[in-house]
Amino acid sequence: MRDDSARRIRLYPVVVIVVLIAVLAVGTMSNLSRNPQPELVAEGIPGRKVPATTTARLPSVHPDLVRHALADLDALTLPSGATLAGWDGPWRFVWPRDASFVAAARCSVGQYAEADRVLAYLTRIRPTSGRWAARYLADSGSPVPDGREAQSDGSGWVLWATWFCAVSRPDTAAALVGLRAGWPMLKQSGDQIVAELGTDGLPQASPDYWERHEPEVTLGTIAPLLAGLRAGIATADLLGRNGEADRWRAALSRLSTATDRTFGPDYPRTPAQATSTNSELGGATQLRTPTTPRQTAGLDNPVGVDNQVGVDPVRVDNPVGVPVGVAAQTGLDNTAGLHDTTGLRDTLGIGGVARPAGGGSVGIAGGADAIVTVLGPPFAPPRADISAAIERSHDLLTLPNGGVTPGQDWRADGVAWTPQTALFGLSAAARGDRATAESVLTWLDTHRTSTGALPEKVNRENRLAGEAPLGWTCALVILTAAALDTPLPTPAG
Repeated sequence: MRDDSARRIRLYPVVVIVVLIAVLAVGTMSNLSRNPQPELVAEGIPGRKVPATTTARLPSVHPDLVRHALADLDALTLPSGATLAGWDGPWRFVWPRDASFVAAARCSVGQYAEADRVLAYLTRIRPTSGRWAARYLADSGSPVPDGREAQSDGSGWVLWATWFCAVSRPDTAAALVGLRAGWPMLKQSGDQIVAELGTDGLPQASPDYWERHEPEVTLGTIAPLLAGLRAGIATADLLGRNGEADRWRAALSRLSTATDRTFGPDYPRTPAQATSTNSELGGATQLRTPTTPRQTAGLDNPVGVDNQVGVDPVRVDNPVGVPVGVAAQTGLDNTAGLHDTTGLRDTLGIGGVARPAGGGSVGIAGGADAIVTVLGPPFAPPRADISAAIERSHDLLTLPNGGVTPGQDWRADGVAWTPQTALFGLSAAARGDRATAESVLTWLDTHRTSTGALPEKVNRENRLAGEAPLGWTCALVILTAAALDTPLPTPAG
């Protein structure tokens, strides 16, 4: 009898690929049918005009884009200093994160008085203890009573923005006055970060910029806390607050070490998705042990199908268990377990650029997150491994429409979010990658509304969607353009 075992072995990878393509197609179509494409809420702020002159130091790159972004921030900022995330409905609140970026953006173009109003408002509404709320009512400064959990990342953002504005000023005396005025907020925020750290050096789980309950700590929490501690230490040193500087420096050392140990070398969204090539593993690439009930129970969702039992969809590399060497040779990696050589991903409107097969590390196990940008300049000193992780994540998260999805664990609907796209532009500009930064700004410039406003999203059909303008995106665009002219301040440590 003829032995067909060799033939069957040769056909195995082909069969696996065909099955995975079928599963991907069915799952993606199901997911897209449950996630109809978002549409544009508004073309812009009614009556908003771009002034003929500005107090800002306009950058040489995309000055018209920056002028419109500044005009929108003027309209979104109330006389009290409260900066709305957007003009309409659910965006008419103050997010500490967005307001912090607005203050930094103002300072990057020399609008220090405007930034002072934003920072003074944040100082007035600061929590006297504990975490910042996710968002605040603009008029009263009270947390929005919507049941959202408080978020620890706010402590990091306000520390970074306040320091950024202080060291951006040419007037040192005025900078010190501003830091002293904001010290109650800065001290509370820095001490709260210290209080968040556990015995392993990592903070407690908290919602982050994805604004959902998180069962374990995410990079979305850690990255801004690291930036905040670095900025807080520099601020305390400037003010002669030696006790706080020493305490925060010790916390930074613990958190930095724990982050590298737990999230390196690829710095994905959660520890369970990190890989390790440490020498103690004999050079082998291994996935870290699952740490959440959904992962332990095997409830991962590699094709992004909505889960009807309330388990958040996540994706994993190599879902069929093909050995790493075989996966590298056959391209069985990335979100659905295969490289896109067929154009299927573009046809279905789903995201990401498949990373190259082979190499020393498997890379991110389905968990790339745009917040990895906050581990590098202008939030932290440059590091080669962090730059590599940022560039790898940018490739993985880039969609067919040219924008970026927040993360590989985000819903697979083909929708690009402009803040996360702009974060990669800012990172590139601050790291000296001018070509990428200019490319991102050009993409954002060509995806504006008829009034020149920057929208929240661009859907898979390349139509503008969500709120317009979005304050966070406006701020990031200004920072990116400014960084292409003059290096932005970056905290040491």
